[in-house]
Amino acid sequence: MLINIFGRASLWVFILPLLKGETKFTKGSTSYQQAEWQKYYNNVEATLLQKDPKVYHEDVAKAALIFSGISYEKNITNANDCMPDFNVQTYLSTTLGSSTIHGFVGDYNGKYIVAAFEGTHSNWQILNEWANLGEVQFNGNESIKVVQYWNMIAQDQINNVTKALGELVATYPTAPVIVTGHSLGGATATLVSAYLFANEEVLLPMDRLFIYTFGQPRVGGSNFASWYNDMCGGRHFRVIHYNDIVPHVPCCKEYLTSTQCRSSGDRFDPWHVMTEVYYNSTSMTTWRICTGEPLGEDVTCSYSVPVYDYSIANHLTYFDARVGYMCKIILGKYPLKSNNAEIYLSLSLKSLICVY
Repeated sequence: MLINIFGRASLWVFILPLLKGETKFTKGSTSYQQAEWQKYYNNVEATLLQKDPKVYHEDVAKAALIFSGISYEKNITNANDCMPDFNVQTYLSTTLGSSTIHGFVGDYNGKYIVAAFEGTHSNWQILNEWANLGEVQFNGNESIKVVQYWNMIAQDQINNVTKALGELVATYPTAPVIVTGHSLGGATATLVSAYLFANEEVLLPMDRLFIYTFGQPRVGGSNFASWYNDMCGGRHFRVIHYNDIVPHVPCCKEYLTSTQCRSSGDRFDPWHVMTEVYYNSTSMTTWRICTGEPLGEDVTCSYSVPVYDYSIANHLTYFDARVGYMCKIILGKYPLKSNNAEIYLSLSLKSLICVY
């Protein structure tokens, strides 16, 4: 079989790239980065004030990224230390095979509420994910399909999220709500949000609901994306760091006569939810709001990146921060230099390409 690195299809092949060298922060010293992200954390309340959740705000994205990153922290004491004055209402934990996926729901002194979901954190978990990329019905609807692995996590966590959010929204009825996650956590955040919309057990404050995900894979098929977009009403911003590899998982299916994703009704055609925010360089200095055709798979945004240019590094790093080490960055415990092979497990020694 010849690998076509210029195209995409539904079959995946694993290759093992050599991960060598060191990674460095692009801005100054560790202390600079610590101060920068501590400042973002201290300003979250002011950042959310009077913001329209249907308009993308980069400062809101950075606020959400803090909690996406902290959700990776396994040490609860450390997590509490890097979120001063934040009260965790519920810790989330789902075990699938040998992997446990975490998250939390809580509030900052009643000023805002956060539901954050952890991304992939081990190679064994990656293998479990690839073994369960098939489709299942969403919420019993035969015409709406989602990815099985993402859905197993969301279904396991939705009751605890519903209970915690319900209590917090009732206690703090004017507080903004952030729902966020990176990588797998972005997929979980999307599906948990979808179940919250579908079940209607929590009266979500739609005028103050901010859904921001980072490096999120495709969550379901085109029917799911269409339904979700209607329910969400433009409040979900799916941030992509240039040539991040993960948003291309699982591969969408292309028409033979064109180079865009295929949507074919009730069949399972992996499709992104709206709205993509595409940063078109590694430096993440400028972005585009991607609303071109086809909706969710705008051919001029991340979809335009050729397969041979997909990047693992740009999945692990957003806004110059290693997402999975956000807590260590805030606490000043993340080293200026570290070996690529050891700083992140979820995609180390792997890259994924679509082949014909």
